[in-house]
Amino acid sequence: MTMKKYSDGFKIADEDLKARGPGDFFGERQHGLPKLKIADMLEDMEVLRLAQECARDILKEDYNLDLDKNKHLCNSITKMFRDIEY
Repeated sequence: MTMKKYSDGFKIADEDLKARGPGDFFGERQHGLPKLKIADMLEDMEVLRLAQECARDILKEDYNLDLDKNKHLCNSITKMFRDIEY
């Protein structure tokens, strides 16, 4: 129905995201919601873009997060992904 209703690919993608969720972060599954809830991918898109930009800046300077100033970030990321089920 969505494909007949809209011709804008971004609108179709938004409708698909609403219907099926963002999919599996690490696999190929394209349905359901992941157990890791960081943000509402529809409502928080600008914040997600800003976070992505900040992450790129950090990784450009310290790809492995080895610098002392990034140790806490590295530990937090490791714990977050260790604790999720996927």
